[in-house]
Amino acid sequence: MIYSIFGLNDTTLYEGASTKNTGLDGVLDLSKEVSSTIANNRILINFDLSAVSESLVSGLIVSPKYYLNLYTVEAQEVPSSYKVEVYPVSQSWDSGIGKYINLPISTYNSTWINRKGSANSSTPWTTASFAVNTTGSSTSVSGGGTWYTNYICSQSYNYSSTDIRIEVTSIVNSWLNNTIPNNGFIIKKSTQDEQSTDQFITLKYFSSDTHTIYLPNLEIAWDSAAFTTGSLTQPSANKDITVYVKNLKKAYKDLSRARLDIGVREKYPVVTYATQSNFLNVNYLPSSSFFYSIQHADTQETVIPFDTTYTKVSCDSNGNFINLWLDGLQPEQYYKILFRVDRSGAQEYYDNNYIFKVVK
Repeated sequence: MIYSIFGLNDTTLYEGASTKNTGLDGVLDLSKEVSSTIANNRILINFDLSAVSESLVSGLIVSPKYYLNLYTVEAQEVPSSYKVEVYPVSQSWDSGIGKYINLPISTYNSTWINRKGSANSSTPWTTASFAVNTTGSSTSVSGGGTWYTNYICSQSYNYSSTDIRIEVTSIVNSWLNNTIPNNGFIIKKSTQDEQSTDQFITLKYFSSDTHTIYLPNLEIAWDSAAFTTGSLTQPSANKDITVYVKNLKKAYKDLSRARLDIGVREKYPVVTYATQSNFLNVNYLPSSSFFYSIQHADTQETVIPFDTTYTKVSCDSNGNFINLWLDGLQPEQYYKILFRVDRSGAQEYYDNNYIFKVVK
């Protein structure tokens, strides 16, 4: 299963505007300006992991991997290659209520200099005498967050693909097993890219306060497929098949979980004399060849991709099925279910316009 939780709080730290808070802005900014000095921006974001922890304890989630995803608003002057690094923040922080366009600027809570409070009564980021296995660094103005040095997740990018997708399993596991406190992630360019004087770069991403479908999220992926065929049979490998959802509802509550029963049958069964229709026969497809995907119905954006490990279709004595955790999708949106069958050396896709809405 691939399941997402959405950001709880986030904000940008601006080295060039070191007292500026943008905790309620719709954009997160990882840009860098180069003039007489270098001014970097960094991103803070945190997630509520309580539901994930409970699902791990109960066995609903087993051996997961975690991926941090941010989606691009704007990218300019992007170099041919650059690296994004993610660390666990080592000090607590408050996101604040500022926006980039505020005049006068909001200086309350997280800024490049401070992690809490205001310019008049503040709690600054540590800038020297760091605790063991923690650090912080800047190019022009002291501050910019602190982080644990023994947990680093990174990914190289280029101008053709600027959306952030980084596996952060080691960091999330360290929070869940209470090795370090969960103060969220800090996202920054590599030290080399931050200190370089020859490159201006604009990298902006949708924040948790965006009014679009592109909220930053923490993706949890694990193999949840269960497979028991009982007395079911597979359709002939050389026959055309139909794949359909038996019990899809028009709408689901956003905190609910649903089982969708998936029917499989030969499209043109051999005509025989029998006491019931051939169309009532229950077939199954093996999990090694049967996968599902979820798209946003309006934009056709892939929300859950086909994956041969994490989106396998399950089976029991009643036939194939999938489980949907609706709280991993955004409410008041329409979604479409698609299927893929790998057989006879080919990939067959089934889009029968199975659309549902997630409602509050």
